[in-house]
Amino acid sequence: MAKEIAAAGGQSEVAQVDALDRDAIEGHAATVTSAGGIDISFNAIWIRGDLQGTPLLEMSVDDFATPVDVATRTHFLTATPAARHMVDRGSGVILTLSTSAARLSGRDERFHTTGGFGVACGAIETFTRVLAGEVGPRGVRVVCLRSDALPETWPSAGSTDVARPYLPRRDRLGDS
Repeated sequence: MAKEIAAAGGQSEVAQVDALDRDAIEGHAATVTSAGGIDISFNAIWIRGDLQGTPLLEMSVDDFATPVDVATRTHFLTATPAARHMVDRGSGVILTLSTSAARLSGRDERFHTTGGFGVACGAIETFTRVLAGEVGPRGVRVVCLRSDALPETWPSAGSTDVARPYLPRRDRLGDS
């Protein structure tokens, strides 16, 4: 995208920053602020989508907690430095991303095994509301963009990849 902006006569710079490294994020925010300021902070991260598909009842606590931890940490670490700068200026927008990917809505409603990802999205939405409550009165908008699940990305209803209601296995109940 930076090349296209430059080709159209605009200016852009690209930086890669570890979204879990507070010092790197704070340093990057200071660099951007000194070069003119932060108008928009777009928080889009990958939160271990590879862990999706495993039922919660078969998931380790670490695999469940990892997306929640990564989502909440990165959103906090990236949004708060931007918010501090925006509050000082009295303007700015912080965008977060979430999804209702744990279920399809409407007539196609069914549920999908998202593990900790669904919980992480709930945490992102709550973080967004809390931050908006703090910085909104000071001129900074904080908005969560929440897409619905995409039916065409899901396996067919008969597939074993679609979540089923949990039914206890006989061996777990001690029955033979």
